[in-house]
Amino acid sequence: MKSLSVYNFENKLDTIEEIEEIISKMMHVPPSGLDKSSSGFIPFFNDVNILEVKTESFKSFSGKVKISTKMLPASVIKEFLDDEIKRILIEENRNVGKKEKAELKEKITDNLLPKAFVKNNVISFSIVHDFVENKKYILIDSISENTTGIVLRMLLENIKNNEEVGLSRLQAELPVASTITKFIKEDFFNDLDINNTNIMTGTNCTININCNQEVPSIVKVDKINLESEDVLHHLQTENNLITKISLVLNKDMEDEIPFVLDEKLNFSGIKIKYNKVDDEEHDEHLLKLKAREIIMINELLKLINSVYYNLLAS
Repeated sequence: MKSLSVYNFENKLDTIEEIEEIISKMMHVPPSGLDKSSSGFIPFFNDVNILEVKTESFKSFSGKVKISTKMLPASVIKEFLDDEIKRILIEENRNVGKKEKAELKEKITDNLLPKAFVKNNVISFSIVHDFVENKKYILIDSISENTTGIVLRMLLENIKNNEEVGLSRLQAELPVASTITKFIKEDFFNDLDINNTNIMTGTNCTININCNQEVPSIVKVDKINLESEDVLHHLQTENNLITKISLVLNKDMEDEIPFVLDEKLNFSGIKIKYNKVDDEEHDEHLLKLKAREIIMINELLKLINSVYYNLLAS
């Protein structure tokens, strides 16, 4: 996963059989006819719908959702619509009203949909039970609310509402923007006597100027020491806050994890190091996938615990 949205999850779904039952009912089918989009589960690998891995510290079930969307550029629809309006004006000698124009646009869209290009997006997800912290999460490789909503609805379709499954977006005790800004001002990340998070700053951040305004100005800082005078100068005003920052967990160590954190607690730009395993044959490739999955889940749990329960804990 390069991006990450984290949800608390208290429902069972503890066996691969339970999850396979859900997935078998909602396999992906490409959009056809007048369908504008479709979504469904696809195999994780070949005939393996769900990849199950278990260690002493966690158990996970990982899968994939494919979202297919027909692409109809607005410029193409407008071109056809303009041509039709011109035809009516010339052949029927009349203008097209607002209501008729909307109807024509809808008809043109319906006619073009069957021929439209289909854009496919594959989203990975993992249902994880952290034995060490006794917590259960749904991890989704996306920070788009629309995309994560599709994945969650598909997984939990047979359950009436979020309260029944204890589903909620994982929240930190402290607000991201004001806390990170305060840490930068106080040189927290460089003071190893108080910084016990194993998290250090990267070299990029986004600063919102005058955050109390409806549309704040934005300053993007790139490839610079984030504790430098240039950055601190922009943070002198109380309403100026860092809303996005690059950070590194276990910096300069073998298992370091660079990532970007924004004010909504979205993770992006996650870079996890994987061991190299030959993947020439099916069985060997499946073993490689399981090995990579163990590394990924283990590192993501470290990241979650370090950010949510350490860096942003009161």
